[in-house]
Amino acid sequence: MSSPPPTRIAVFCGSSPGASKTHTDAARALAVSLHQHSIHLVYGGGTSGLMGEIARTLVKLSGKDAVM
Repeated sequence: MSSPPPTRIAVFCGSSPGASKTHTDAARALAVSLHQHSIHLVYGGGTSGLMGEIARTLVKLSGKDAVM
């Protein structure tokens, strides 16, 4: 019996790091939570700012297949 496909969520956030380090910390915390709950990320491919931070952190934690 095969396992169900992973849960996926779409995230939309800024292409800049935000006005405070708190924004970047929150983006990383979101990625950690996604990893802990085996949730994959669907996003538009941005590599900068908060969106890039979430994607990079999730790839480091869960591998490249966790980001689509």
